[in-house]
Amino acid sequence: MKSEEVSTLVRQPKLDVTVTGPEKEYINKTATYQVTVKNNGDAPARHAVLGIDAGSGATVGTVAVGSGNNNDAQVAAAYRKEGTDLDAIAPGETKTATVTIRANQEGRVEVKATAVANCVTPVSARTTTNILTLPALRLEVIDLDDPIRVGDSVVYRVTVKNQGTGADRNVGVTATLPPELQFVTSEGPTQAKPEGQTIRLGTVETLGAGQTAVWRIEAKALRGGDVRLRVDLKSDSLGQAATETEPTRLY
Repeated sequence: MKSEEVSTLVRQPKLDVTVTGPEKEYINKTATYQVTVKNNGDAPARHAVLGIDAGSGATVGTVAVGSGNNNDAQVAAAYRKEGTDLDAIAPGETKTATVTIRANQEGRVEVKATAVANCVTPVSARTTTNILTLPALRLEVIDLDDPIRVGDSVVYRVTVKNQGTGADRNVGVTATLPPELQFVTSEGPTQAKPEGQTIRLGTVETLGAGQTAVWRIEAKALRGGDVRLRVDLKSDSLGQAATETEPTRLY
């Protein structure tokens, strides 16, 4: 007698992961990523966990699962055995997570999303964001004494500080004296070139983040009046020149 063949149908979960995010973002700004985890298998993926790894140059913030309500938001660190709990994922079901990441250094940040569940080999997906820096120049002009007697000299201090996160280049400063003042001398990181009432203070090739350039301009008071020193600032990052004026009373 021929025995009947016995077949066993094995059902198992199968996870797929995708992650999308911005192509570029600025340093110390929050970038948002969308992660989807889908069960393409024919059995539930039980105890599913999502891990996020942004490397050493960035910090993972909140991971909002599903609707993204505050009650759903969880904090996830770099992928470990523990992560953000997705519970069970039914066959054909997709779960989504909104992830926030803040980069703390310039360059490319690779964001890796990894999903794992019972009886499922971990699966991962990656996306890359280019982290940019931005210079931000601040111009300040002050006179060190006011008022000034005719025949005496007034000294102006011109300060340019890069308050941004990246270097600026070709930082050029030009001062324009009123007719009541006569240029005497100047000092600073570049050599000044007087052209009548216009004093070209020169160009700093690179002004790094947090760096400051300071010039001092000395001018002699020729006659009395309420005068203004004008200073113009140009650089590669500025679409148009920044201008500051400083009033001085001459008597």
